[in-house]
Amino acid sequence: MAIDYQLNSDASGATLISTNEGSTAEGFRFYYNGNVPTIQWGDQSVAVGYRKYREIVVLRHPKGSNYLYVYTAGNNATDRFAEEVTKTTLLRSNSTQTDEPITFGARRYSSGLRDYGKGTLHWCKIWLDDLGDDNARKLAAWPREKAPFEYWGYGKYYIENSNVPCGASFICNMQLGGIKGRGIRQHSSNTNAGGWHESDARTFLNGRMFDAFPTAWQSIIETVEINATAGNQSTEIITDYDKIYFQSYREMGASTTQAGYIEEVGLSTDPISWFTNDRQRIKFRGVARKYTGEVTIYESTTDPAALYQTDIAPGAIWLKTNNSNRGYIFVPQSVLDQYGITPDVEADSTYAQGGWITADYWRLRSPDLSSSTNFMVAIANGNLGTTSASNTYGVVPGFSIGKMTT
Repeated sequence: MAIDYQLNSDASGATLISTNEGSTAEGFRFYYNGNVPTIQWGDQSVAVGYRKYREIVVLRHPKGSNYLYVYTAGNNATDRFAEEVTKTTLLRSNSTQTDEPITFGARRYSSGLRDYGKGTLHWCKIWLDDLGDDNARKLAAWPREKAPFEYWGYGKYYIENSNVPCGASFICNMQLGGIKGRGIRQHSSNTNAGGWHESDARTFLNGRMFDAFPTAWQSIIETVEINATAGNQSTEIITDYDKIYFQSYREMGASTTQAGYIEEVGLSTDPISWFTNDRQRIKFRGVARKYTGEVTIYESTTDPAALYQTDIAPGAIWLKTNNSNRGYIFVPQSVLDQYGITPDVEADSTYAQGGWITADYWRLRSPDLSSSTNFMVAIANGNLGTTSASNTYGVVPGFSIGKMTT
């Protein structure tokens, strides 16, 4: 059974899915235990998530067995993505059987339903046959999040160990992980020594994240040459061979001519064409944005304030112009309620049903050449800046497909 979920109730004991008869505690139960979404199997349990972050959990139960195998990457009790899927084996002490039906949103007792819970099932599927360990791990690699990628250009990098340029390269439109979701750090020890080559983020992108791509996409994503400096204020360039990567400081439009930064590119020294100013680099966690066309952009010297109109459309952007275009995006109330999300700035409910979510920092692959602890980032106002390697910020991946032909 695979459950792609987001709990929006913080009441302890609130149950999302259950085959558990309350008086005997047999079967399994998926419920909120403090800040921790938890799978209970008889008298055993394991944490599978944290707070209201969107996650996916996969359960395997061989017929007639007292074992339940639980696969998840959500049991990381921080605001940071776990780097890999973990497997936990639960062995219940009782061997009794239960014929309880699956119940959504509550737990069944002989007297009726209790322990009501709220949440969103983005996707849920049950297999009668055992999928096996490998398939269970792949399913648990990532929720079935829709991620819009934008075409950057053609022939941007060399394919691994060749002089053949890749075909099309893409970059994600939003920060992954759901609305106000998790992020990633570059290095647990708060150092940029080793640069992108030694970073936690690189391991995460080319492991768990690549595993989460649909099989059809995995088969066409190329391994390409990715350049970045060696860190620790060195201008030495290390070339890695990656399928998923972050963009470099130079590729994001930095006008620097400093040695080291200018070599952190592939075949083209041109930046991504639409990242021409701060406001174009603003990105939001879990919410895609538009740059031009059918999008309303409000400009003000304040944070979002009451707009005395009822036609604020989802996706509208507010720019706090005296803070170098600090960005907010409007999310409708129905979406906020669905996921149990509190907006960063409330909208006036008399005139607009929804709230404003602020932009967030997102990580680049370039070490800061003036520091031994920092990497470069795009910050919440779209500016390019620098921050500690151990700080947790947004994930905006890129990848390339195909081979360039003449």
